Amino acid sequence: MKVLIIRLSALGDVVHSLPAAAAIKKGLIEAGHTNTTLSWLVEPPSKDLLLNNDLIDEVIIFPKKAFKTKITDPTKWGQTLSQFSEFSTGLKNRGFDAVIDFQGLLKSSILGYISGAKIRIGYSKVKEFSHIFLTDKMYIEDYFAEGSHIVERHLDLADFALKILKASPGSKPIREEANFALPRPEASVYDRFSKMLSTKQNKQPRVVLIPGTTWDTKIWAPEKWSKLAQELAIASDTRPGAEIVIVGGENETSVNASIFQYIRNAQTQAVDLTGKTSLVDLIALFEGSDLVIGGDTGPMHLACATKHPKVLGIYGATPSKRNGPYGAGNRALALNLSCQPCNEMKCPLKTTACLVDMSVEMVLEQARKMLSSG
Repeated sequence: MKVLIIRLSALGDVVHSLPAAAAIKKGLIEAGHTNTTLSWLVEPPSKDLLLNNDLIDEVIIFPKKAFKTKITDPTKWGQTLSQFSEFSTGLKNRGFDAVIDFQGLLKSSILGYISGAKIRIGYSKVKEFSHIFLTDKMYIEDYFAEGSHIVERHLDLADFALKILKASPGSKPIREEANFALPRPEASVYDRFSKMLSTKQNKQPRVVLIPGTTWDTKIWAPEKWSKLAQELAIASDTRPGAEIVIVGGENETSVNASIFQYIRNAQTQAVDLTGKTSLVDLIALFEGSDLVIGGDTGPMHLACATKHPKVLGIYGATPSKRNGPYGAGNRALALNLSCQPCNEMKCPLKTTACLVDMSVEMVLEQARKMLSSG
């Protein structure tokens, strides 16, 4: 059976869909579909999480940004139409038996329809009337509501899909067993980090900070990140100071550089790897770390998927129960104000109190508890 998974973006969303994809492939093979192949349609930024991944048989890149850029130029409309037609034909010619849409948007639903698969499975109530292109819909009251974690919601859709495909679902994976299939870093990646981060001694914990994210309503203030790093790095009679590592994408270079400078000015040692790590690099880094602290962002969820470090999430606008750090021992820290979660990129009240009022002491206390709990 040829199955197409659609989860185009962003990184955290792709991470959250991995256990469901693994459950689908395992369920089909155990049901006798031993020739099952799993393809995944994804946009370029998250492709490295799926390439060289034993779970995925084929990665199909959807060049949305390239299409979007060209369509704004009338002189390139013909070229864009031709390229999209070629992409659509290639998708349809693969002969998929079923599509499972974890994205729940109009663009993903249309792409599922274009694939030509006779069975198209997804959620009943999401956005943009995307359900109209589905043949089989799993009822859900509100896709964006709190309640169960999004990983478990996707696992429910995997069970629903297996029933539609005449394969009995197995027992639902619990948190510790959910299969976040990840590509394995090469030995040279581990060696590079071993040389770059050679300061660990006397059982010194390694703490990775991920300050940056895409929404204003997810960003904790840079000066608070700096103060947190300084406090974590201080040793006492009962605990060693932490080795501090800062990571982020190229878009966070400027902000993270200012945080790093604040830390250095306070005579605190830290390593700034912002813009210097691929997704596979981050997997290796997280596997060698003790605690990861970040906002609701893709790399933070990737840290959870490695199942090695403990993960502490700092939450503002987004739902901490639905989108929190997945897995036993991980924690989401939120003030639980009456306006949370708003799921807005800009604060409707123009206060961002959910993060402004989140003190360094609150985060530090929880981080130290997690480090000391073994």
